[in-house]
Amino acid sequence: MLIAGGVGITPVLAMLHAALAEQEDRGIVPIQYAVNGATRPFAAELASLQAVHRNLQVHVRFSERSPADRASGEHDSEGFLDDALLASLVGVNRAEYYLCGPTPMLQHGYKLLRSCGVQEQDIHYEFFGPASALAA
Repeated sequence: MLIAGGVGITPVLAMLHAALAEQEDRGIVPIQYAVNGATRPFAAELASLQAVHRNLQVHVRFSERSPADRASGEHDSEGFLDDALLASLVGVNRAEYYLCGPTPMLQHGYKLLRSCGVQEQDIHYEFFGPASALAA
């Protein structure tokens, strides 16, 4: 699971390319968070990768979709990271989680993953902006 908030997709995209090249049979699920379609970077590149790689399942989630987003249908869901989304994308399978984005998103994601029983060693993160602590 690659979870990117806003421009945090930039380093995640590099990780995605590497994972696709090295692990052709392993399922890879990037979740891209953006405010709306107007603020979503690399949309065309992610769509192109998904069209080529059968093991890739891109999920796009907007926090504040616009009227244009409603018409385009270029996102999969709305809101923030929650256990229902994780369950729908991962199910009962063990996964490694890589998070990159702003501090509030990382803190929320870390806390949620831990509350869902994800082991500490399976959570990796990179701050995109000033570094902070995830757990109190």
